[in-house]
Amino acid sequence: MPLTYAYMRYGQSMGDDRKSTLIKKVKSFDPFTGSSENHKLLNISAAYILAESSPGSNWKNYSNEIVYQKAKEFLQKEAQAEFNSGLWEFDSSNYIAFHINSWLLLHDFAKDTQIKNLPNFLYELCIFAGICT
Repeated sequence: MPLTYAYMRYGQSMGDDRKSTLIKKVKSFDPFTGSSENHKLLNISAAYILAESSPGSNWKNYSNEIVYQKAKEFLQKEAQAEFNSGLWEFDSSNYIAFHINSWLLLHDFAKDTQIKNLPNFLYELCIFAGICT
């Protein structure tokens, strides 16, 4: 995810060779892996942003369109699950920063307004939950 954020924030300053290398590096991994809730969200939020912003190249095991659609579906389901049930990995204060960063990436860089707006109600929910506990 840090590479995706750097690409989206500073890509215009990287030059074509560096941008191409970065995209190839990130797209060489399977975006649907992750051993924890937060790790999976980190991978999939980054994959969604790269699939949306650089549609010309495919991923290791998937076409770009499949990554885009699967990531979009996952993010919508994840947001709904968090809204209904809260975070699953609630037992560590260390995880929340990574979790929030995943949603911030989408908020800052998604072009699809439906995905771009998903973090808004989740942040409001987190703030409200923090106030009420």
